Parts: sequence; structure tokens; C-alpha cells
Amino acid sequence: MSKPVLCYQLRVHLAGSKPEIWRRILVPAQATLYDLHWILQAAFGWEACHLYQFSVEDGRSFEVIYPHLDDFDFDDPEDCERRAMETAPALTDVLKVGEILMYTYDMGVDWEHIILCESLMIKPLRTRLPVCTDGAMNHAMEDVGGIYGYREIVDIIAHQHEPEYREAVANLQECFGKRILKYDAAAFDPKKSSFVSEQKCGNHTLKITTPV
Repeated sequence: MSKPVLCYQLRVHLAGSKPEIWRRILVPAQATLYDLHWILQAAFGWEACHLYQFSVEDGRSFEVIYPHLDDFDFDDPEDCERRAMETAPALTDVLKVGEILMYTYDMGVDWEHIILCESLMIKPLRTRLPVCTDGAMNHAMEDVGGIYGYREIVDIIAHQHEPEYREAVANLQECFGKRILKYDAAAFDPKKSSFVSEQKCGNHTLKITTPV
């Protein structure tokens, strides 16, 4: 008989989102924070074009635990990726059931994702990891000025047919094209959340399977 596979059940929400943008994700227990970075990128629709950091609660604030960006040579992207993989802590070393991590994406703009470890469990039958099992609301967009810029865009789209929003709608289309007006902030289906089958980073292949 094969040994049971353990996984973490994580509930992740995007801080400041109203209504809340959140995902429930099952992640392999042996994952590292480097792996979790890529999983979160896929789950929240990001494009991996900005820096990121993980932090743990330290009293009333958060302390950065990975990656320590001062140690990276950003003139050598392959070396940065290699160091990120080699120095990534195991999830089991930094997160226990009931505890919280914070994943910050796009430093300066600071998309903050609050990660609650809900449980450590046996992987459900006929499930490939990682997998998104629940959540709400569509993912946000890159390069819109963070959560407040995103909320402003959602408001403009919701009122696009009102005369007083005419100029704002025109500016929005100029920046993002006409397709932006079809964005549905409430649209979300966990079955459509897909993960990269193989993420090649330097000499490393991060294997993330598609949910079934």
C-alpha cells in the first residue's frame, strides 16, 4: 500500500479587496516557499514580472523571511532564480496549522496576500496537487497601482454607461484597450484555476500539475 500524501490546506486572501478576493488551495506538504510563490502567481492570475517576499507575524508586524533581496545580483537573472530556489525554506519550517504568512508581490505597490494555514491533511483521492478548491472574485490586474487603483477601475467599469464616468472610461480604454470594459470582477470558478505543468527556472524544473 502506498504511503498517504500529506498536503496543506491554505486560505489566501488579497488584503484590502472588497468584496474579498480569496482562494483555498491544497499544496504539497513538501513544498518550499519558492514553490508557493509560483502557486500563488497562478492562483491569483499574476504574471511573475515583479519582486516578491514572504513574511511571518512578529508581534504586531511582519518580518521578512524569504527571499532576502539584498543578497541578490539583479544584473544576473539566472543567478537570482538559482539563489531563490536554493535558499527557499520548506513550508513545514515556517508555517504551522493556525498560523499566518504574508506574501507581498510587486514591492512598492505591495499586493499583500494573507495566507492562513487551515489544516494539514491527507491528499484527497484522485486529486493532483496543487489545486484550488474554492474562492471568490476574479483576480486583480498587473500594473494598476495596487489595490486602490484596482478598486477604482472596478468602480469605473461598473458605471461605464453613466455620463459622469465618460472621461474616466475613455482614459481606461486608452490605457488597457476596449477589452477592459468586459472585465467581470465577480467571475470565478475554481475548476478553471490552472497551474503550470512545468515551470523551468534555470536548471530547475518546478513540477506543478493541473487539477483534475
